Amino acid sequence: MEIKAGLCNADPITKQGKRIQMAQMLCIPLVPIIILIVQACLSLADSVATKVRPSAAHLHSDFAVKINAAKQFGIAQCL
Repeated sequence: MEIKAGLCNADPITKQGKRIQMAQMLCIPLVPIIILIVQACLSLADSVATKVRPSAAHLHSDFAVKINAAKQFGIAQCL
């Protein structure tokens, strides 16, 4: 008595079984690779988002320093 359980028990002797086995051999290694690529992309997006926030605050503080220098020295060219 032979019990087959889905695509896991493909017969490698038949043409269809060889195709199924080839698809398994190609897809199984790709799953962790795709997961790692997605994880890296999400991590990169998070890093870029946290990097952008302080740079915007830096621009505001730089502008405030220039305004203060213009007020203090009466120089309009600092802006």
